[in-house]
Amino acid sequence: MKKFNLSKTLLTGAVLALMTVGFTACKKDSDPDRKKFLGNYTVTTGVITCGVTVNGTIAAGTAVVISENSAGDEKVSVNIGGQLSLVATASGSTITVDNQTLNGLTYTGTGTLSSNTLSLTVNEYDASVPENCVYTITANK
Repeated sequence: MKKFNLSKTLLTGAVLALMTVGFTACKKDSDPDRKKFLGNYTVTTGVITCGVTVNGTIAAGTAVVISENSAGDEKVSVNIGGQLSLVATASGSTITVDNQTLNGLTYTGTGTLSSNTLSLTVNEYDASVPENCVYTITANK
């Protein structure tokens, strides 16, 4: 007859339970590449092209800050010149401005990161005019 060792069984069970909890509790970042977008950029060229109102420029030296966002693993916050803060999804070398409405204006956009150069296009739609303005920005880290 085999002897049952309760303390050894409990210890083994406890170790397995802790390992299971440890592996399921660790949340893996589904896209660690997004971290390469994080940081401070300085605009080298910036143009605003609108269909109805006057076109303009975004001054060289304007800050573009990309920081983590708590909305999800791939989410980042994109702040342009301290005036506009947008939520975006970063994956690989591409960033996509999520469709969102702020102060009655709807924003979308896309961009890429190559080396330390961010190329970003943001569309701003104003339904009250109606008009679409396109912000085309190149910024370096």
